[in-house]
Amino acid sequence: MDKRIIYVSALGFLALAGCATSPATREHMLATFAKQHGYRLVDVNGDEEYCSTKTYGHHPCVSKDTMAWYMDHTHTALWVSS
Repeated sequence: MDKRIIYVSALGFLALAGCATSPATREHMLATFAKQHGYRLVDVNGDEEYCSTKTYGHHPCVSKDTMAWYMDHTHTALWVSS
């Protein structure tokens, strides 16, 4: 009987610990979105911008604000079309 109490208590503790993880920050979400779309954060003349990682063609860069706009509108479009 005592083992059951220990197991249930341990399971409850692990469940609570799993819920206690910190939520993703907007910066982290933006970096993940950019990476998924082939961009990485680079320093361009003192400004942080997201630049394409493609090895062919030109390598366009966009500001963090523009990438955030892309992220916000892409997610909105996905929810509307579902």
